[in-house]
Amino acid sequence: MTKESRRKRILWLEHFFWVLGTWTLFGVAIAVIGLGSGLLNPVLRHFLVNRLQSLTGSRVEVRTVSVGWFSLTATINGLVIHGKEPPSTEPLLSAEQAKLGLRIDSFWGRRVSLNDLVLVQPRVHLRVDKDGSNNLPAFKKGSSKEPLQQTLLDLHVRHVEIKDGWVLYNNLRSLVAVEGRAICG
Repeated sequence: MTKESRRKRILWLEHFFWVLGTWTLFGVAIAVIGLGSGLLNPVLRHFLVNRLQSLTGSRVEVRTVSVGWFSLTATINGLVIHGKEPPSTEPLLSAEQAKLGLRIDSFWGRRVSLNDLVLVQPRVHLRVDKDGSNNLPAFKKGSSKEPLQQTLLDLHVRHVEIKDGWVLYNNLRSLVAVEGRAICG
C-alpha cells in the first residue's frame, strides 16, 4: 500500500466519522426538540392508553398527555377507566386531570417513586349488581411475585392532593347507595 492510498483511506475515514457524528448530533437535536416541544405527546398518549388497558383489562380513554422531561412531571387530561358497568352509567373511574411528579430514588437500582399526585375532579363509581357481581375489572397478573395489595402499599407518594372529587357506591343487591364528596383547596 502506497503512502498516497493510505492517505486517501485516512481522509475517507475522517470524512465518514465527521458525517456520522453530524447526523448523530442532528438526530439527538431533533429528539430533544420533539420531546421538549410536545411533538411526541400523541405517541406517549397511545403508549399510556395501551399500558393501562393491559394492566386493568378494561377500556381506557385519555384526552391529552403532556410531559415535562426536565422537571419529571406528567399531566394527563380526560382520564377515563371503564369497568364492567352498563353503557348508560358512570365509568368506574374518571378524572378531569391527573398531575404526576416523579422522583428518582436510585439510578443504579432503577427505582422511581411518585413525588406528587394531584387529581382534579376524580369520580369513582363502584356498582354491585343484584347477582353480586361488580363493575371492577379483572386485573391481570403482573410479573411481580408480590400481590397487588402489597405493591400498592409499597407505593411511596410524598404529596397527594384531591380537588373536587366524589365517590359513589351503588349496591343494587341490598338497595344501598352512598355518595361522598370532598372539596379540598
